[in-house]
Amino acid sequence: MELDKCIVGRKSIRSFKSNDVDHKLIAECLNAARYAPSAGNSQNWKFIVITDKSLRSQVVKLCDDNEWMVSAPVLIVVCSDLSKITKFYGSRGEALYSIQGVAASIQNLLLKAHDLGLSSCWIGTFDEVELSRILNIPGDARPQAIICLGYSKLDEESIGREPLDNFVFYGSWGNRLDNSRSAFPLSKHIDHHLEKIKDKIHESFVKKK
Repeated sequence: MELDKCIVGRKSIRSFKSNDVDHKLIAECLNAARYAPSAGNSQNWKFIVITDKSLRSQVVKLCDDNEWMVSAPVLIVVCSDLSKITKFYGSRGEALYSIQGVAASIQNLLLKAHDLGLSSCWIGTFDEVELSRILNIPGDARPQAIICLGYSKLDEESIGREPLDNFVFYGSWGNRLDNSRSAFPLSKHIDHHLEKIKDKIHESFVKKK
């Protein structure tokens, strides 16, 4: 899939079909995840793949009000191996670099999943202590996210994004170019073009149904 289409087309899905996901596809997603950047190439990520229905149910119970997660045939608990990152970067490595590396690996995983026709959702709300207990996660590792993976049951709408100019400063926080000197004169046209792409994808989905 073309990169721009993959980035723009990825969505957080909260309703999955019961279809199993081929282990080869899961492996492809995880392989993409390991190519993410990390501090000092520490590669501090670990992945726990959960397909067993009983264990998935136990994990979902630790995720507040996210009962819908039980519909996902695959859960991937993404952890940070703190022993690797703190060895070289100390407390800053644990508090910052470990999170950055894992987050980058998750984004790779989500994009690859979308590229393969899979749907996903990134979950960050869970009982960390209890999750570590039932999955035997050691004290020098920390669960940082749970990824739901499967095939979308519903065609959920994409959530809009604010204009690019809203996020970009120059030289210092809050310093924006005025409208006449915008560094992104094509941003509105690009957004319009991307909307057309999404419409075509939606039309294709409807025809298949």
